Amino acid sequence: LKPLEDSCGVVVSDAWPCRGGSRITCVTAALPSLSHRRLHDAAAAGDAAKVGELLAGGEDPTLRHIAFGFKVPYDVSADGATRDAFRRFCGASPGAWNWERAHVPSGLTEAEEEARRERHRRRARDQRRGAGR
Repeated sequence: LKPLEDSCGVVVSDAWPCRGGSRITCVTAALPSLSHRRLHDAAAAGDAAKVGELLAGGEDPTLRHIAFGFKVPYDVSADGATRDAFRRFCGASPGAWNWERAHVPSGLTEAEEEARRERHRRRARDQRRGAGR
């Protein structure tokens, strides 16, 4: 019998025969092994550089892990810089993963990051001007 995977990553096998001729349908969650928690660990620790490295190395950002409440790595990110590492990779490789399933809201490009830095500079400048009055 060939297992099927539904859209949520749950493996569903066909009905198995059992005593008396009835059939039982077996449903098992596709749980990642301990080796698949490196991306979760890096995200939870706020290690943006490691997150980028792991994503570039092919780690799957759509996997959920039991040790993190079945959340995807993006959802356990410790801070904005770590979330931006996911968004940066998404912006550079939009077709690499199902980013919606990974809960990454949008890709982050160099142009968007520069616009953000400019907004922060402008806001800081305006605050300095307002404080000097």
